[in-house]
Formats: sequence, structure tokens, C-alpha cells
Amino acid sequence: MSFLSISLSLNHRKVVIIGGGQIALRRARYFSSTGADIRIYGKELCTEMSSVAQNVYCELYKKDQLENAFIVIAATNDKEINRQICSDGRLIGALVNNVSDRFDCDFHIPAVVQYEDCTIAISSGGENLAGAIAIRDRVREMLDD
Repeated sequence: MSFLSISLSLNHRKVVIIGGGQIALRRARYFSSTGADIRIYGKELCTEMSSVAQNVYCELYKKDQLENAFIVIAATNDKEINRQICSDGRLIGALVNNVSDRFDCDFHIPAVVQYEDCTIAISSGGENLAGAIAIRDRVREMLDD
């Protein structure tokens, strides 16, 4: 599978994250500076979640939580629920990311370096996360010199 790297404006677009653990928190942090309307739902939520998004709900997954979503992140600790979330998200036309299955994703989250007014995104298309992070760290070091 091949992926196209693009930059999206998410201003006022709905991003729904289902899951309340550390991976869900990292995804919420990734989207937090985009101007997106972030909604987070999880049966248990880590304490930092409310500092990242205003709309945080301690609830089990229900399909109607995805209503009007542009992006859906399935970040629970249950692979079957993540698959169902992605299936439901696609039915409404949302772009989906399943954190437990790199093949069940419409996009991947890149390793990112911010430098002045530039964003450098490094992606392996879900193939080599450790490699993308290593390259990101090397780019940061080069830019800090």
C-alpha cells in the first residue's frame, strides 16, 4: 500500500479519538494545535486528556460519537473495537487511523519536526516507526547546530 504525504487544514473540522490511554493522548496532542474540534471518548481516560482537548467524555464507544467526523482515530486496547470504529468511520466518509493495525488506516501519523515556519514530516507509511523517529531525531540535531 502506498501513501501520499499532504498537509491538511483541520480548522473547525471534527477529529474523534476513541480511547483514553497514552496512545490516544499522543494522537490528541498531535492534533491539538491544528484548530480542529477534538472529541475524545474512552471508558477510562488518563488524567492529562482534559488538558489537551475541551471535549473529553468518559463513555464506551457508540457509533453516533463519530457523527460529522472528518478524522477518526481508533485507539482503544481492543483490536476488534478498533476495527469496528474504523469500519463505522469509513461508512460516514471519515479518514480513519487504527492504532492497532497499520493496514487498517487511511493515513499514518508522521514523525514531525517544527523549524521556524516549516514543518518536516517523516513517514514510513506505517512500515518502520522506529526508523522514522530516528530520522526525525537526526534532523532535529542537524537543525539545532
